[in-house]
Amino acid sequence: FREAVIAGRKAYEAGLGKIGSHAIALSPLTSFLFD
Repeated sequence: FREAVIAGRKAYEAGLGKIGSHAIALSPLTSFLFD
């Protein structure tokens, strides 16, 4: 599951650039997983 989340996160960041990483950080689920 973790690998899938990482892959999705990378794809999301690739799609939105730097904005993507900030948007990800605001997600309670992803911030919990990567905390």
